[in-house]
Amino acid sequence: RSALAKSTGLGRKPAAAPAAVAKATKRKATA
Repeated sequence: RSALAKSTGLGRKPAAAPAAVAKATKRKATA
């Protein structure tokens, strides 16, 4: 999961888990 979150942060948006991606991006944005 950590690797996936990092990948999404790089600019990858896997349709397999859009919700997880949005949460990860939001977490990074807030951080």
